[in-house]
Amino acid sequence: MQAAGPPWTLHVPTPFHPIAPISPISTTQTQTVDPPPPSTTVVPDKYSEIHVKRLVFFKIDNRLFSITENALRLSSQFRSMLDSAHIGEPEEGTAEHPIELQGVTAFEMESFLTLLSARVWAGPPELDEDGWVAALHIATMYSFRDIRNYIIKYIDDQKFYSPVRLIEMANKANVPKWIQPAYLALCMKPEMIT
Repeated sequence: MQAAGPPWTLHVPTPFHPIAPISPISTTQTQTVDPPPPSTTVVPDKYSEIHVKRLVFFKIDNRLFSITENALRLSSQFRSMLDSAHIGEPEEGTAEHPIELQGVTAFEMESFLTLLSARVWAGPPELDEDGWVAALHIATMYSFRDIRNYIIKYIDDQKFYSPVRLIEMANKANVPKWIQPAYLALCMKPEMIT
């Protein structure tokens, strides 16, 4: 019989979120876990947050879109809806009974989903200027805070929008930091605004 080795130490960041950066060790809890016997298969009690829970379907402009529940939970607005016993039928959000979204276009949803499915290591998604604006509208409207901040930073870094377009976007997406510089740029233009 082999002598048992020391128990494994598992560091669990608190609170844990699958997309959040790993916390420093000083904010972790340490739990001691005995190793499983060599002949036993370890089966998790439940799936981790990283696994897809389910697809939620939306209908916009007579087109069907699906988003994973995990991705929807990035929105404080959708997270509240998913966690509450909101009014609705059990099949609400299925392909047969999609949730109809008002105030957004199919193009805006396509742009947002393009951004949402982009991988960090591949660089920013290939969206044109209108696509970035459309994604910003959805991120703002449905409280996807981190995605909204990413889009704003990307637009700040690119500087490809005209001052007039920046003012329009600032007002629509509530980004006040864009207004003053855009008006200043308009005042400094040598040609007349048409």
